[in-house]
Amino acid sequence: MSAEDALEWIERGMLLDEDERHDEALAAYTRALELAPENAEAWVLKGNALSDLERPEEALEAYNRALAVEPNEAAVWLFKSDVLATLGRVDEALAACESALELDPTDATGWGLKAAMLALTQRYEDALTAYDRALALDPEEPDIWVGKGDALVELERYEEAIPDPDDVAAWTGTGDALDALERHDEAVAAFDRALAIEPDDTDALVGKGDALTGLDRDEGALALYERALALDDELAWAWMGKGEALAGMGRDEEALAAYERALALEPQSERALIGKGIVLAAMDRAQEALAIHEGVLSRDPNNGFAWALKGDALARLDDPQRALDAYDQALRLDELSGWAWAGKAACLRSLGKDADAAEAEQRARELATEEG
Repeated sequence: MSAEDALEWIERGMLLDEDERHDEALAAYTRALELAPENAEAWVLKGNALSDLERPEEALEAYNRALAVEPNEAAVWLFKSDVLATLGRVDEALAACESALELDPTDATGWGLKAAMLALTQRYEDALTAYDRALALDPEEPDIWVGKGDALVELERYEEAIPDPDDVAAWTGTGDALDALERHDEAVAAFDRALAIEPDDTDALVGKGDALTGLDRDEGALALYERALALDDELAWAWMGKGEALAGMGRDEEALAAYERALALEPQSERALIGKGIVLAAMDRAQEALAIHEGVLSRDPNNGFAWALKGDALARLDDPQRALDAYDQALRLDELSGWAWAGKAACLRSLGKDADAAEAEQRARELATEEG
């Protein structure tokens, strides 16, 4: 066994990654590291494979091992920053990004990532400064322009956010940002501006569909998803949106089929998996729904919504104590989840704990009022 053998495993892993066979690539990198445990490149590639497999904690460990061997690799600090952000550890992600930029202050990607981290912490003025640094280095990168536009929207500097009124991507980016802020009516208006310029822009069609879904206008949303899919039937997000719209209209069988199409395109999509689980539960297929939500939680144990849905499935299966445990975990992760409070209240009622149930029902009503 030699360093040359390790390099062969690394090369094999890279070929497997190119074919998106990330599980097999991971095994190859692991074998390389058994032969050469201090090979920083293998640790980085292993981290990337784990990230592709949506295993961020393990990816972070791999990047840390790489940096222990070669601490001056700016790109690895950026990989680490990205995975920390995925884990919700935004302050640490920002610090890792700073380390990357100290090593290479001319990296536009690094400045763009720093800007995104600053935006996540609602430091929008600082984010704008970072976006401008990124654009000075790479003025043709559309994601950076969209990020800058989003930050300007947050600051209500709308005229600056859309410097070119004929820029479809800018209007679509603005719509996405407004929709994420649950400002759905404004998002619809932004997507309409994009579609007035390019009626067949699939990003704008899907985005407007999502915004209409947020407004409970499911029929209008469905029409937009179907228009997008008529243009490109491999748009996973459009299939997911179609599933949500159909579910909202009570057309569960069709919704299930739409989620299945989405999952054929993106098998690990949490949005599609959770949507499928919700529909299965509505179809009285609670055991299948439970299996799906447990699968999501095996990969993302901090998904509070999935814990609440697991509680729903267990409640449907007449297992109120385990359901209650699931709702409690959901509330540990998100104490403002009205869904989890309502489910918890129902479980407490079924367990004869009426006083506790009344408190949970009151909390659910308060949160519903705040959301309304």
